[in-house]
Amino acid sequence: MAAFKFNPILDTNYLFDLYGEDIEYAKEMFEIFFESTAIEFPDIENYLSDGNTSDAKSLVHKLKPSFHMVGLRQIGDEMQLIENLLEEEKLEEARPIFDGIRSKVSQSLDLLNEELQRMKSHLDQ
Repeated sequence: MAAFKFNPILDTNYLFDLYGEDIEYAKEMFEIFFESTAIEFPDIENYLSDGNTSDAKSLVHKLKPSFHMVGLRQIGDEMQLIENLLEEEKLEEARPIFDGIRSKVSQSLDLLNEELQRMKSHLDQ
């Protein structure tokens, strides 16, 4: 079986370092992303809109590693920046960064789903 190659839009070096040839594990992490992170991510918006920096910060902290696990390290790094701003109660500064992340996440979901389907097909060979 040929080696699986992640889409180059993702951080392929990081994904290879993380998973190596264990595409089954990578598939599981992508599935977890869709089962939890993609579902919980919109709650950050609600917390920010309510001015609830504590819950927003907690959820950002919980979800940020998931973005690294699917090769979206830039988003994970930006989530760290938001977490730091929320720690300092700088909601006004965190908000535009979150809006940019939300847009990137929205644009990335189809790509991540395609990668998940490609991994499943690869493993079925």
